[in-house]
Amino acid sequence: MSEKIIYLIGGIIIGLILIVGAFFLFTNQDFFTADNDQQIEDEQDSTQDSTSDQDVITTDQPSDVDTDTPVNSDQPNNTNDQIVVLTPIVGATVSNPINFSGRARGTFFFEGSFPVSLRKPNGEVVASSFATAQGEWMTTEFVNFTGQLEFNYADIDDGRMNLVFTKDDPSGRALTSEDSKAVGIYIQDAPDTSKFSIYFQNDSIDEALNSCIDVYPVVRTRPFTQAIAKLAIETLLEGPDGLESESGYTSLLPTATLNTITLTNGTLYIDLRGNINDFNGGSCRTQAMKSQIINTAKQFPSVNTVIISVNGDTENIFQP
Repeated sequence: MSEKIIYLIGGIIIGLILIVGAFFLFTNQDFFTADNDQQIEDEQDSTQDSTSDQDVITTDQPSDVDTDTPVNSDQPNNTNDQIVVLTPIVGATVSNPINFSGRARGTFFFEGSFPVSLRKPNGEVVASSFATAQGEWMTTEFVNFTGQLEFNYADIDDGRMNLVFTKDDPSGRALTSEDSKAVGIYIQDAPDTSKFSIYFQNDSIDEALNSCIDVYPVVRTRPFTQAIAKLAIETLLEGPDGLESESGYTSLLPTATLNTITLTNGTLYIDLRGNINDFNGGSCRTQAMKSQIINTAKQFPSVNTVIISVNGDTENIFQP
């Protein structure tokens, strides 16, 4: 074979190799380009889907609306996470006294309590009380609280009021809207009558005949008064009526009248006007007299302790 033929065959082979190589090169380039275009499209679709999902989540988020906004709009902003009032609810109609409950963070309390006030729409305070922690309050967690507030119906104008819960901060710093919560409520109209109990002895129904402190209630109804505790003690001092006496009710209290009666921080101070000697004599008798007065006074939820005096004297009475 001549040298020219060998060169010719070699050239042909090299040309074929170049043609085949070029074919594969351009074919793969189209493939990669198409694959990258698809990948970009997939990423764009994924981004759009993600954005769409985020819009749904954002749309579903609750709006910044304070569901505990009081009936009267001139009260403090109530959107905070320091206190949750469970009762009364916004717009509730309440009677006297007002019972309230909820939970507040321990930092809302001081010495286990914080102030609660009843206010008119213009902010004027009508009555005040305290909420009391129902557990360990020295914490940053929520602590349950309860309380009761008494008011005078004569101070209520049109029934629209706000029950305001305020953080007890002994530091003296200025309080902010985060430090109080107002609940708009309506006050029920004053009732026509006052109903209460007074306590007497009654041996016919006393299962423990040797007991000196067992007393039994009888119910009395009188025209409505705000000073119901005063009325109850005055009525107790009058003794059983005719029908009650026929039913076996008796009173060991001597003749006396009510001098003064005041309630301070849960303690009811009762001062009677009478003969001190009549409130002494015999251990069982003195226990029975005290039991009549204390049980009559403690029927009212705002009374925790009763201190009795006669003519201002607390030491020389109820002596055996």
